[in-house]
Amino acid sequence: MFPLAEHEDVSLMAISVAAGLIGIGIAYFLYVLRPGVADSVSAALGGLYKLVYNKYFVDELYDAAVVQPTVAGSRELLWKVVDVAGIDGMVNGIARLARSLGGGLKLIQSGNIRSYATWVVCGSILLIVTIGFMA
Repeated sequence: MFPLAEHEDVSLMAISVAAGLIGIGIAYFLYVLRPGVADSVSAALGGLYKLVYNKYFVDELYDAAVVQPTVAGSRELLWKVVDVAGIDGMVNGIARLARSLGGGLKLIQSGNIRSYATWVVCGSILLIVTIGFMA
């Protein structure tokens, strides 16, 4: 599978553990033993402290370069064009067509059997004439 490490460098492990312990010690000193020192250090470092505190402004840069253009593109293209004009336009157009056809067809619905029989006879005559011309 994976080859085993042949050599472990104990000095690198010691350095990393020491760096972690030193960081814990500095944090304990600045925030537990002498909390006022942390404020004076941050004031003394000024811009460097602000840069590190704000994580090098990576989040703000990502928001400006990726998130905001994606949101704007989604609003303008996907929502207004694809959804509103495309999908909603088709659905509403089909609904208008169905309403128009229904409005026209309801005019021939009278509830009178004689009227229906007349429509059947007219349709039959039209069908016979059409078939006669095609033959």
